[in-house]
Amino acid sequence: MPKHRTEDTHEPRPRTGTRPDRPRPRHRKPARALGRFVPLVAAGVVLASGGALAAELGDSATSDPAHALGAASGGNVLTAAELDAARQEQLSRGGGRRVLEVEQRDARMVARLEARAERLQARRERERKRRAAERERRQALAEARAWRPPLTGYDITATFGQSSSLWSTVHTGVDLAAPSGMPVTSTAPGTVTFAGYDGAYGYKVVVEHENGTATWYAHLASLSVNVGEVVSHHTVVGPVGSTGNVTGPHLHLEVRPTGGEPVDPVAALAGQGVHL
Repeated sequence: MPKHRTEDTHEPRPRTGTRPDRPRPRHRKPARALGRFVPLVAAGVVLASGGALAAELGDSATSDPAHALGAASGGNVLTAAELDAARQEQLSRGGGRRVLEVEQRDARMVARLEARAERLQARRERERKRRAAERERRQALAEARAWRPPLTGYDITATFGQSSSLWSTVHTGVDLAAPSGMPVTSTAPGTVTFAGYDGAYGYKVVVEHENGTATWYAHLASLSVNVGEVVSHHTVVGPVGSTGNVTGPHLHLEVRPTGGEPVDPVAALAGQGVHL
């Protein structure tokens, strides 16, 4: 049986090897199409649920947002005050962290300031002790170099420059009458350059001091030091006696600057702060 051929309404494709100009369909990427489709679906769901919720809650859902929110969240109605309190709590949490950070920073700063103050106080204390030690050292040095009277109790019976038949020349020193045996000390630190018997001077000790001045101690009952010995104003050079050319126990004291001629002992010792 012959097959019936349906009439083809489409135009035959040209056989020239070229296709007719036909607009190509734009194929959208699946991801972009899906991205546009999802919000539409979500919006539809929200609208449907919102309509159902509004129908269930009635007019109160639209008139009271807090009531609608409370109903949607399980039936607990949140008032405006409660919403504000919730917001304040959220803010306070962040503010609390900030306050804690500030307090910690301030605590570190206070600790640093306290440590600095302690170091400064320790430095001041060390400086105070150093100055006190320096003062004590200077005082001790001044005490060691100080001049003192050779006797603690005496009477001046003859002064420098007097003339008498008792002396071959004028008197070259000062006589300090005192009981026999009273200790005689050096007037200042120095070194013993003579210790022995010297004619009319009797037992005599000569001490040379730091400034070159020599002091003589004559008519001693005995000698308590030796040549080369270093003495201070506390060192006893001998006891008061009456050896040599004397009329009674006393100390004959002479002062000879730089080992030269004698000078008035009263004036010389006054220049050293010693008043006989």
